[in-house]
Amino acid sequence: MTKNNWSVADICDEFPDYVSVLPQVFQPYGKIKKCQGGIETVLLEGDNRKLIELLNEEGEGRILVIQCPKLKSAVLGDRLAKLAIDHHWGGAIVDGAVRDIAALREMPICVYASATYPVRGKLNGGGEIGVVIKIGDVEVKPYDYLYADEDGIIVAATELF
Repeated sequence: MTKNNWSVADICDEFPDYVSVLPQVFQPYGKIKKCQGGIETVLLEGDNRKLIELLNEEGEGRILVIQCPKLKSAVLGDRLAKLAIDHHWGGAIVDGAVRDIAALREMPICVYASATYPVRGKLNGGGEIGVVIKIGDVEVKPYDYLYADEDGIIVAATELF
């Protein structure tokens, strides 16, 4: 495997003791179906203001792992995906809802999400950046490393190759 030629299945075969597999509830929505990079976490409460703040920073190829357990709003859509692209984020994994699906499918970004919902979040405050979040049985920490493709999404404490 190389940095440009890998699959999640092959990584799981080669490094079974070093990876944790996120629950198989995520679907691909961006045009790009594969991403890897260091993780930045965001915990939201239905308000995506903290996410907007973060997306206005240089991403340097990092992968956003966003958790928003309240499915009464979408936290990422085409406008925020455009911000992510413009600021060089490597992708977004959303444990929660996204919207603008038709537009996302045409955008050059890797986006996986566990749900869709047509209503955007309200800007009423709340949320945290850089915290440990738990998705299923997996703890996802800032600066962990993530690999995602259509086989699944895995995290490791460090870059594996």
